[in-house]
Amino acid sequence: EERIEKLDKKMEELEFTKIRPSSLPVVLLTGETGTGKTLIAKYLAGSSQIRRFHRIAMPEFESSEHMFEYEVFGFRGGSYSDAPDCGDSGALLNYIAGVVFLDEIGDASKQTQRKLLAYLDDYKVRPRGIHDSIFCPTMVVAATNHNLDEDIATGNFRRDLYERFDVRIRVPSLNDRKPDFDFILDSVLQNPGINPEHWVKE
Repeated sequence: EERIEKLDKKMEELEFTKIRPSSLPVVLLTGETGTGKTLIAKYLAGSSQIRRFHRIAMPEFESSEHMFEYEVFGFRGGSYSDAPDCGDSGALLNYIAGVVFLDEIGDASKQTQRKLLAYLDDYKVRPRGIHDSIFCPTMVVAATNHNLDEDIATGNFRRDLYERFDVRIRVPSLNDRKPDFDFILDSVLQNPGINPEHWVKE
């Protein structure tokens, strides 16, 4: 709880309370597996002033919706059975003003979708065991290889959550980007982590 209070105070000092939720883009990346959706999310984080990025793999919570609540929204120590005494602020508070990347959001359960929708309504979180909600603005970027139009039609994905994504980007498959391969390879080879010899000073 003390850690959460410190975060709340830090937010006030950085004037996060002046951020208007309506000004925050909510981004959805769709496309086949391996098209580079994670790279785009990281690019968005790198282009921000805060440069903070956290990936949340939604399939990990398919069999444990409660763990999604604890790990994403946080909890006070001892607030549930076997809860660590130290508690946890949760991913949203820990990465405030950064990019929170919800990978494979198409696999999110109905309950998880409801919780995400509630967060996007006012960008407030209330860690388990804490009475007051905390304004916690982040840039939410989600990705999926599902056809969400079909999932909405079958009732597997909430239309109101889908409509909250005001920026929707379809990432084309590699087969559709063959004319761009020269540019892609050139960009990759200039990455010092992949091609360190390119950056050796003579």
